[in-house]
Amino acid sequence: MVKENRRSPRFKSSLPVTLLLRDNSSGVSLTDPLVGHLEDISAHGLRLSVPHIRIGNYHLFYTFTDNQRQTIYLEIRVADLSVPPVCIPARPVWFDHILSGTARPFQIGMEFLLPDDEQTRQLKEMFTQQACQRSWWHRLLGTAQSA
Repeated sequence: MVKENRRSPRFKSSLPVTLLLRDNSSGVSLTDPLVGHLEDISAHGLRLSVPHIRIGNYHLFYTFTDNQRQTIYLEIRVADLSVPPVCIPARPVWFDHILSGTARPFQIGMEFLLPDDEQTRQLKEMFTQQACQRSWWHRLLGTAQSA
């Protein structure tokens, strides 16, 4: 089995995410929002699970890969409802169709377009703090949030 060489650790999650597809020149939404789930996050991007890969005439991977005219924004709301949701622009870098199970979701790897943006930093810090709050015993046994 080949070990993956990741640039940074990943932190597991199960937060809902709303995908907003927007035209960059006008800021207008291209479709209705799509709700998915954040599976994990790292310093460079995140992995999402969505029920389908197409929204109307748009394919989440092929339409938005290296496309300068349209962008996917990820609206992520943390469990604390007093904290406003973050809205982060991202670009898809891979996708896969999970055929096992009944839901048969798609998974999409997304790269942050603005990795040093205030909202992106805020989101990454939240997951890093959650992982650091885990006990040394959980980290030792491999049950920590880092995956």
